[in-house]
Amino acid sequence: MNRRIEATLLALAVLAVAACSSNPVAADDEQLPGALFGTWTWIQATGGIAGQVRTPETEGFTRTLVIKAPNQIDVLRDGQSEVSTTFEFVPETDAGSAVRSAQLLYAVPLLGFPEQWVLITIEGVLVLTDPCCDGFAYEWQQAQ
Repeated sequence: MNRRIEATLLALAVLAVAACSSNPVAADDEQLPGALFGTWTWIQATGGIAGQVRTPETEGFTRTLVIKAPNQIDVLRDGQSEVSTTFEFVPETDAGSAVRSAQLLYAVPLLGFPEQWVLITIEGVLVLTDPCCDGFAYEWQQAQ
């Protein structure tokens, strides 16, 4: 099985377990996995037409993602606010014969897009993926 499919299946399982927690948080009447909340540090972004890899080192700045209940998300660049918005969590669903990944829909575009697919890997890495074939996958690690 290829690595991306394997990681996606694993992340969906993690989201399903988190969604079944005994103390769920609701956003727009949908169950939101509590594992999303917290402060995340940008690791890297991969993608684009040329298959680029961008990191804090290559770009010369850091990013921090702060996700707060019930539906607030902030992106900081070098500690300064870059964008602040609210979001709606759309859980994974079966759409006929295909499974649609969980999504975050933003009131104001975040990192260029009004929506991103969301998953958390078994290693605890938050991956936000742009909704187009030449977009980027942003990887975030929970801040200590």
